[in-house]
Amino acid sequence: MDAKELRAKSPAELLDELLKLRKEQFSLRMQRATGQLPKPDQFTKVRRNIARLKTVQRQAALGVVVKAEAAAAVAAAQAPAVVQPAALKAAKKAAKKVAKKKAVKKTATRAKAAKKAATGGKKS
Repeated sequence: MDAKELRAKSPAELLDELLKLRKEQFSLRMQRATGQLPKPDQFTKVRRNIARLKTVQRQAALGVVVKAEAAAAVAAAQAPAVVQPAALKAAKKAAKKVAKKKAVKKTATRAKAAKKAATGGKKS
C-alpha cells in the first residue's frame, strides 16, 4: 500500500485498514506457529504497511504537510510558463560552482590520505 493512497483516506478508513492489517499479522503469526506459512516475507510487508499507516495517521493528527506534496504545490504556483534565459544561465552557474567545490574538497581529502600513508599514519 502506498502512502499517497493512505493520505487520501479518511481517519475512519485508516482505522479500518489498521484493524485489517493487525488481523493479517495475527493470522501470519498463527500460520508460522503451526508450520503452515507459505511466504515468510509477508511478515515484513505487513509490519511495514502498519508502520506506514500509523505514520500517516500521526501526520494527519499533527497537521503535517508532506515535503514532496508541499514542494510540488509551491513549484506549480510559482513556476513561470517559460523559463527565462537569465534564470537558466544563473542556475547553470550555481550548479557549476557547487561541482567545483566538491572537486576541490575531494582533491584535498585525497592529498591528506596520501600524506598520511606516506608518513605511516604519524601526524607531522
